[in-house]
Amino acid sequence: NQGIVKGANSIYSKTIALARMKFPLSVLPLERIIVELYEHVTMIMIMVIMLACFGFFPSFSWLNLVYYIFYTIFFFTSLALITSVLTMLARDFARMIQSLIRLLFYLTPILWDMENMPVLFQKITFYNPIYYVVTGFRDSMLYEIPFWQHTEQLCSLWCLNGLLFVLGCNLQVKFKDQFIDLI
Repeated sequence: NQGIVKGANSIYSKTIALARMKFPLSVLPLERIIVELYEHVTMIMIMVIMLACFGFFPSFSWLNLVYYIFYTIFFFTSLALITSVLTMLARDFARMIQSLIRLLFYLTPILWDMENMPVLFQKITFYNPIYYVVTGFRDSMLYEIPFWQHTEQLCSLWCLNGLLFVLGCNLQVKFKDQFIDLI
């Protein structure tokens, strides 16, 4: 949640530095994601301790978490490249993102079982990047399922990530000269 929201505000929150120094603006969304990663890793450590208390001890499949963390960083950075530009163009966009993140939280099967939902909803949710990460963590830590077992989902979501990254980079390049004027 915070990675997406702060990634969207990453350029706008550094307006004073933008006015005084010249540096690549595309670094700012990545910096916000990396800062928020610290909190995520801390939560993972707490989860490891809790799982050990319930008899789930680390195994080889837990190395999949490195892949899922890398995927999450790349996805959130790609998304932040896009949303940071949109936030600079329309300040209310950041508020809209907060609302959308809440909606996505409840639409992602974190708190409920996916198998009880209609088939169409399951297929749509299957291609939700957040769902991919949540089930990936769950599969790795509880069920010892490797990340490459879901090949169709893996390939399609990396293609989506690639498209988002290219779109974000293009938006950054297109609007980089206008950011100072938008401040």
